[in-house]
Amino acid sequence: MYLYSQIRGKFDIRRHMAKMGVSKKKYKLIFTFLLLIVMAGCSSDDTVSDKFEGVKQDSELVGEWTAQKTGAEGGIADKIVLSDDGNGSYIKQKKTGSLRWGTKWEDEKLFLLIELDDGTISESSYSVNGAILTFNDKEYTINIPILGEWFISKLNTEKQSSYNFSINFRSQGDAYYRCFDNTGIVKQPVRYTWQRAEDGGIQVIVDGMKKHFSYQVDGDVLTLDNGEQFIRDNKWSFYGKWKSVYNEEGKLAYGQYPYSTLSMFHYESTYKEKNHIVIDYFTQNGNKGRKEYIWDDFSGSNMLYLHMNDDELIFNYRLRYNFSDQIFYLELSENEQTDFNRFVGYVKTDNEQ
Repeated sequence: MYLYSQIRGKFDIRRHMAKMGVSKKKYKLIFTFLLLIVMAGCSSDDTVSDKFEGVKQDSELVGEWTAQKTGAEGGIADKIVLSDDGNGSYIKQKKTGSLRWGTKWEDEKLFLLIELDDGTISESSYSVNGAILTFNDKEYTINIPILGEWFISKLNTEKQSSYNFSINFRSQGDAYYRCFDNTGIVKQPVRYTWQRAEDGGIQVIVDGMKKHFSYQVDGDVLTLDNGEQFIRDNKWSFYGKWKSVYNEEGKLAYGQYPYSTLSMFHYESTYKEKNHIVIDYFTQNGNKGRKEYIWDDFSGSNMLYLHMNDDELIFNYRLRYNFSDQIFYLELSENEQTDFNRFVGYVKTDNEQ
């Protein structure tokens, strides 16, 4: 029926044009011209291809991204792998396939385009914060080995104005640094933001300025380009055993006031989970004593609160690196003193060789 109507329409046009004095030759030219216009207007493939004209590849997007939610809520795919040449692959409900992708500016926004080989196209503005890509109101994460908290294991031997004590790269794009200066005193954590660099390194944003560094991860060892090495295990955490070795007046010997030992541990029971500390000490008269407390570390204040029933103690604490011994010491101020004019320094015996 459709073919017949087309043929009839064709002959109707010829008769009409013949009445107007249009020759067969001119008719063929006009008919060919009209046919080309119709074909161009019906082509949908060209419209799809135009979306990818002029796109570029953002280096921050290169890698393997996993949807935080899978299935129907997971977005365009459960997993997408974006290559730097604009191609890639995906996994969607256990089905694998290929894709192409690119980014472009439009209406003063940066857009990401992804086309799957099944014809699915997703186009949306996007943002990258650390290891999280937000695209089309969905979140995808990339697994990079530097994520997590790292603690200094080996210092760069060159003299510096400050040294890193710990680094915590969080997936949301924030990073927490703890440093110590030439006196060895470990400072409070400072928050920065970070992003992946095109060469595989890290860019840390400090006061609006980007500082770049490269790194290597081998198992649980992180090595920075300045030679400093970090490990996952914090050898200087409170948990463990400590013994006093000095105070503001000099070295302390066993049995000499205020010599003491600290045993800090996490006590778990069916009903409660608390941090406990057992203190073995010598009095000024040379007598031995022992006390046990529950302790709380008030993050950001460097204050250690010890309490048990009505007995309470408050210490200010700090970690200090000894460049000669190449170890950290825990220093506790005299009760409630913040100036550290009177203090006791402890070494962690768990770390002794």
